[in-house]
Amino acid sequence: MITGSSRGLGLVFARGLAQAGATVVLNGRNGETLQQAVAGLKGEGLDATGYSFDVVNRQRVTEQVGRIEREIGPIDIRVNSAGNQKRAPILYTEEAVWREVLDVNLTGVFLTTELTPLDSLLAVSLSTTARSAEPSESKDFL
Repeated sequence: MITGSSRGLGLVFARGLAQAGATVVLNGRNGETLQQAVAGLKGEGLDATGYSFDVVNRQRVTEQVGRIEREIGPIDIRVNSAGNQKRAPILYTEEAVWREVLDVNLTGVFLTTELTPLDSLLAVSLSTTARSAEPSESKDFL
């Protein structure tokens, strides 16, 4: 199961795992984007399916992890790739925006880790929101 895998690095990780022979479970909040990613992988002959849920919603994570295990089988590898960013100088960032970023980037990792059964063989947590700023952009974030 790769969270945040309907696009970006999460999708790259899903593709790599599927190319290595894994049955991959993609996750994302936007069902349409998620299904497009699944269709793309299936179009490459890869074994992929998608489950749309928000990693910060404990009830949905619990429900969907249970559903994945019933429909696909045990989760052997979990990649926490869901990430969120709102680029703005901190002096202009509202607390609600700050909390949204922390919820996805930290609470989402916590919940998916806590609620995925312990028989997972490999767990990887990473941020897909990191990128280097161009020198011309740096002044905007000081």
